[in-house]
Amino acid sequence: MADPGAEVHASDGGDNVGPVEAIDPRPATRRRVNHVDLITCAGDRVSDCALSAVCLIAEYDDAQSLCQIGELTLEHEDGVPEFVLDAGTADGLEDYEFGLDDDSYDDSNQELDPRLCIPRCDDSEPWMSPEALAELDDIADQHELARLQRTQVLLPPETLEGSTQPVKHLSTKMVRTWREKEDPSSKPIWLRRSRYVAREFNWMSERSDCFSPASSAIANKLSPIIALQNNFALAAIDIRDAFLTVKQKEPTLVEYIDKSGNWQSFALGRLLPGQRDGSKEWYLDFTQYLEQIISAQKCVAYPSLLRTPALDCLMQLHVDDVLAAALLAFLEDEIAAGLKQRYKVAAQILTLDNAITFLKKRHILLPGNEILIVPHPKHFEKLFALHGVKEGDCCKKTPYDPKLDEPDTSNLLEGADASIFRTSLGILLYLSPELLECQNAIRALSAYMANPTRQAMLSLRHLVKYLLGASGNGLKLKRVVPGQGHAGWYDDPMPLETQSDSDWASSKGHRRSVSSSMVFVAGNLLYSASRCQRLVSLSSAEAEVHAATSTMRDGIFARLLIEFCTGHMPQAKVVLHKISTDLNCADLGTKHMARARMRMLQFLFRSCDAYGNAIGEDDYLDFTAKQQFKKAVKAVQQVAPGQAKARVRQIMLAALMSMANATNALSPDDEPNVNDSDQNDLNDGWMSLVMSLVSDAMAWMIVLYEQYPGLFTVVIQIALLILAFMIFGLRSHR
Repeated sequence: MADPGAEVHASDGGDNVGPVEAIDPRPATRRRVNHVDLITCAGDRVSDCALSAVCLIAEYDDAQSLCQIGELTLEHEDGVPEFVLDAGTADGLEDYEFGLDDDSYDDSNQELDPRLCIPRCDDSEPWMSPEALAELDDIADQHELARLQRTQVLLPPETLEGSTQPVKHLSTKMVRTWREKEDPSSKPIWLRRSRYVAREFNWMSERSDCFSPASSAIANKLSPIIALQNNFALAAIDIRDAFLTVKQKEPTLVEYIDKSGNWQSFALGRLLPGQRDGSKEWYLDFTQYLEQIISAQKCVAYPSLLRTPALDCLMQLHVDDVLAAALLAFLEDEIAAGLKQRYKVAAQILTLDNAITFLKKRHILLPGNEILIVPHPKHFEKLFALHGVKEGDCCKKTPYDPKLDEPDTSNLLEGADASIFRTSLGILLYLSPELLECQNAIRALSAYMANPTRQAMLSLRHLVKYLLGASGNGLKLKRVVPGQGHAGWYDDPMPLETQSDSDWASSKGHRRSVSSSMVFVAGNLLYSASRCQRLVSLSSAEAEVHAATSTMRDGIFARLLIEFCTGHMPQAKVVLHKISTDLNCADLGTKHMARARMRMLQFLFRSCDAYGNAIGEDDYLDFTAKQQFKKAVKAVQQVAPGQAKARVRQIMLAALMSMANATNALSPDDEPNVNDSDQNDLNDGWMSLVMSLVSDAMAWMIVLYEQYPGLFTVVIQIALLILAFMIFGLRSHR
């Protein structure tokens, strides 16, 4: 898709006459039977066959799948995996998230208790006996309770007396972690920290009033892209103790039990992290304040995206984390100064010397107006620890295990192994927007989340071992000239392009095809996804249509976001182009492929290592060289018979010159391969000299033959005579 404006109109195909009856959108269900009639592949009919004798390969729900994008309702055929998290796994992931969320907690140096501080000599967390750690945790718990009482978060239970509303009892827990800090004298220390959070899961009661707008992967890179195109500064703003600034609306009681079994009861004066309606109440309170200080406007289709009326500031919200793109003066004088009047704010501005972190992803500014986005390393450390993978282990070359396409008849996982599988998938699903080459493997593994198997665990370990050598990889965004896209040039100043691909029925277990989509904005990758289709396509063309429909839906949604952020109404048309499979980046999310092919596609959408070096550049150069050779061979086949020999000589000359250049590029292990005009080139060995002389001589001979064939014949004859006299002279001398 070249131009991003896609208008979708719905028509009933005729005139509406008379009243319209309501139609139940759910498909009609049939009565269950114990016997069915089957038609075999040979065309024979088998009547009254028992269902127990039928092997079910894949289930299919004939209900309509709809996606609401603004005022548009679009149909699609994307499958939705069943995500299952038991209470223990959900609790563990929540503890892991709270442990990573360090900036949202206010533990300034004035509140550091010396009893909770241990000198930090290395990156290894302190080890203590269980008894000593329990004593330290009790001190940290009391320190946290005292802090919450000072800030009016925890109140005496008597404050709820006389309340006309029913009092809710909320379960809580202490999340205890080691944090890397510095004491008032700037010495590195380990701080033992407790954090009092609520435990309110979504299966406790059915509620529809606690949903809050949150960011998603399709918009996380939009602010950096717009910042690059408009020369905006990029800032990550974190509101510390955000929930503790919002008043509690519903009377709530909580309890705390210490190590001795003594319990204390408190009334909540403000929200606690972990409350189901906490995110919604915080969003309403925070956006209302932003409307007061900068006249912020919300995006109707994506409420977590905000802008100013003058389009000089763009903000993306994710609970208490903010990513803002604006002019530097506006960030410092309007946004940061206004927020500090009401909240405790930690702000970071992206510069060449200072990276910022948003949603646990590092944003690094590189020279040349480029931004490198790298996932948080602790996610990978958690994965390696769960599976016992060490740095010295052998890395896998590709992330996708081919056994994922085979029928799985292995035993189900139970107990701790199933919890490890689901916890790992939860982390991988969070990392998938940055691990583009792993999205297909993560999609296939997510189908086992409800019922993980032994074989699925082996495939998961295969993926984790691949990440052992790819944990530092990231995605590079760069500023481009207005109108420049990923595949060419367009009239639109910020072109929107999508690429789609599918793999037809490659899975032998269910035969559902895989759809892969990639969305590019201003030549930069905005979003990618690998999805399993919910039906079995009967042809490769049908699978491609479903993949294109799914990708178009992503493109329409991205168009709405771009229109809101820039105020520019794109052209209302969709242009379809054919793209070669070799250059289709979406092919990466459809199937298992060789390492060279995978890295070549990574190079096309600017995947980089931790140092900003492009991944797969050598593989891309090899690919282009092969394509040039194929074109040369094809050109030889198409020329006239009399010119074929001359064309072959040109190809041989080009090959020899390439060999000479390759010889020049060789260098000893201890010699830097750099140009230095003040020193002699040590690469000029005898082999390089011989190859250069041979290539120059052949070039001179070919030019002489094409321009002066008669003179060329005379020169060759003279050269042969001289060579013959030299040979006979040497023999007579002997």
